Amino acid sequence: MARLEQSSLYDVFRTKVFIIPDYQRGYAWEKTQVTDLIEDLSLLPKDRPHFFGTLVLRATDGRQRVLELRCISYGRARALEHEAHEDVCRGLADTPPHPRLAYLAWPRMAAEDIQQLELAIYRASLDCDGLVLDVRDNAGGNAADQVLAMFSQPKHVLTIPRGGPAGYPVERRAHPVWDQPLVVLCNENTCSNAEIFCHAIQQSRRAPLVGNATAACVISAVEEIIPDLGCLQVPFRGWFDASTGTDLDGLGVVPEQAVALGPADEVAGRDPQLQRALEVLRVRLAEAPEPLLPRRGR
Repeated sequence: MARLEQSSLYDVFRTKVFIIPDYQRGYAWEKTQVTDLIEDLSLLPKDRPHFFGTLVLRATDGRQRVLELRCISYGRARALEHEAHEDVCRGLADTPPHPRLAYLAWPRMAAEDIQQLELAIYRASLDCDGLVLDVRDNAGGNAADQVLAMFSQPKHVLTIPRGGPAGYPVERRAHPVWDQPLVVLCNENTCSNAEIFCHAIQQSRRAPLVGNATAACVISAVEEIIPDLGCLQVPFRGWFDASTGTDLDGLGVVPEQAVALGPADEVAGRDPQLQRALEVLRVRLAEAPEPLLPRRGR
């Protein structure tokens, strides 16, 4: 582990020239400053190094400021980009003309994340009437049936508590459920177990799919370790349509609403797939039947 050392400014500047550009001196950075920094790094000559790390500056009045610049992996950069995109999508779903619509991104079918999904569904059920479930870029896993159960719970009875509205006791359910209008987003990077989920949603007619056809990579595999080399995914289980016997591997799920999302859209910050999903969801809400009013028997 690296050891922190305290140095004087004289020691720092004695053997090298240390330059902090004007745009890096402000306490609050915005997109402009970040863009300038990236451009500076791309134009930096090879014989002029750039300091990466943490620098603590202490002023004469006792105040101190921490400057930090770190390299991150490509995977981390993609994750940050995905998180930023999710924030934009949530904002689109929560503003006019889409009031009371929820957006939920689900990046993997992982059993350890089910509790997080349950919490998100429960929160959405408190004040939203429609939901867009985004499984674009979902790499799969093994929890498709658990996720499917949250969106396909049959309605069999209503209850009326004393002094309360009609509904169903939350504590009686095995997990939170979403039984309101739903639209599912998928794309060419929706893989494996996430494709099985999309196939089930489409076959059961629970919700329309919007986006691009899925990856057509539906097969179970186990991981075998190869000493000194890495690991190998070995297929061992095929998946077939229960009604037709069709092999699902090599056969992507084609959405009812096909919408392309190209590089120009990403650069411009547009998401036509989400926009179409919100439009479809609004139509489904308008066409949804009025809830039945309970009648007391004699």
